[in-house]
Amino acid sequence: MSKKDPVAPSQIAPRRDNYYHQLALSFEHSSAKALFRDDSSVNPYQRREELYGLLRDAGELFLSLWTQKVWITAWNIEELKGADFRICSKYMEPHVCHGLLDGDDTSLDGRPVSAVIQPAILAYGNEHGRNYDQHKVWAKAVVFLGPAPPVKAPVKKR
Repeated sequence: MSKKDPVAPSQIAPRRDNYYHQLALSFEHSSAKALFRDDSSVNPYQRREELYGLLRDAGELFLSLWTQKVWITAWNIEELKGADFRICSKYMEPHVCHGLLDGDDTSLDGRPVSAVIQPAILAYGNEHGRNYDQHKVWAKAVVFLGPAPPVKAPVKKR
């Protein structure tokens, strides 16, 4: 095949596979190697294959998302900071450190969002490439909440 000809479908998978292997090798020989545990009992070949597997899985997930006809967006702190939390929200849920065990517990309602631990993932449109004015929540944001707003004392009349 010449450079102008498209890549044959039978050649795509081996090329991707080779790319993931090269990426694993590149990662292993970069300054990122400081992230590896310094353990002489770890087989370097096994570690490279595990890294390859992680990179391959992430790459395949990326490719599957790229082929979706929906528009995917994430809501981070910019979209959620200062919003009042509500247990019935379809966009967020409290971090486990808040100790909320019951889905009907409204004790955290009204507390402001102070940090987003995991963003909300929203998908606009559908698999047919239509209805981009509608969205689905693929994953709720996991949020850390600030202190409850002070309760205002009733004003006494004289």
